Formats: sequence, C-alpha cells, structure tokens
Amino acid sequence: MDIFELIRSILATPEFSTAVLTAFAAVVSAAVGYGVTIIRKYGLGFLNERELTLTRQLAVIAVQYVEQVYKDADGPAKLESAMAALDDMLAGYGIQVRAEQLRAIVEAAVYAQTARAFLPETTPPE
Repeated sequence: MDIFELIRSILATPEFSTAVLTAFAAVVSAAVGYGVTIIRKYGLGFLNERELTLTRQLAVIAVQYVEQVYKDADGPAKLESAMAALDDMLAGYGIQVRAEQLRAIVEAAVYAQTARAFLPETTPPE
C-alpha cells in the first residue's frame, strides 16, 4: 500500500467526514457569534450591563465637571459640553454610543443630581 492509497482510505472513512463537518460547524458558529457581537456593539450601539453602568458613572462625572467649569453657560451649552465630555471619556474605554443615547444618559444624570439636591437628607433607620 503506497502513501496515496493510505491517504485515500483515511479520507474515505465516515469518522474523517464527521470530524471535518464538526470542525466546520464550530468555525462557522464562532464566526457568526463574533459577527453578531461586532454588529451589536458597533453597528447598533447597544451597551452591555457593565458598559451601561460605567457610562452612567461617567455621565455623573461629566455633569459635575460641566456644572463646575461652565457655571455661567446656559442650559443647552452645558448639555452639549457634558455630552462632549462624556463622549471623550467613553472613547477612552472604547465605548461608542449614539447621540440620542448620549443625550438621554446625560439628561438622566442631570435629573438625578437635581433631584438629590432638592431631597432632604435622611438618616437610615436604626
């Protein structure tokens, strides 16, 4: 039996066909999963839970920064400055969000800060 007959006999076995099909299915599944992740993250702009939590925390920092630095600016200018600051901070983490999402997150941070400023201090129950 020469080498070509040996290779031909191995390639013709059902086990080899099964192994090739299993490997192909694994590669296709991994490629599709990765593609969906990329589309979800960059194409659609969705955030996972960790990214959303970080974005909210950074939004509070951006709002506080703008309130301190741009004291004399009007509301729309402060909003634009906070959105720009938040966008810059998020870029440092590799997070991209759409302008509508950015505005909503900054507005929520402003609301939370304003609500906290007007709520009376309470002591925890003993």
